[in-house]
Amino acid sequence: MHQAYGANEIFRYETSYLGEVETDFCQNEKLGKLPPKSSLQRILKDKAQKLGGNGIVYGRCKTGQYYRGCDKYLSCEGSVYSVKF
Repeated sequence: MHQAYGANEIFRYETSYLGEVETDFCQNEKLGKLPPKSSLQRILKDKAQKLGGNGIVYGRCKTGQYYRGCDKYLSCEGSVYSVKF
């Protein structure tokens, strides 16, 4: 089971910190839309699971224009934990 926790909530549990994960999306079509943050958060969950984590605290998602060669840019990050139940 893999669960998302709030930044303060995670400290109510016995955890081991496993590291950070991040993902981004580059849109080069001027009329195209960025994906919803939930799509990037699913990718973060997958990356967290590959690190051996069963819990994640989503960090910030940031958007930009004309960044890193993209017309529109979205980047999200999260902290991965092993939560003991």
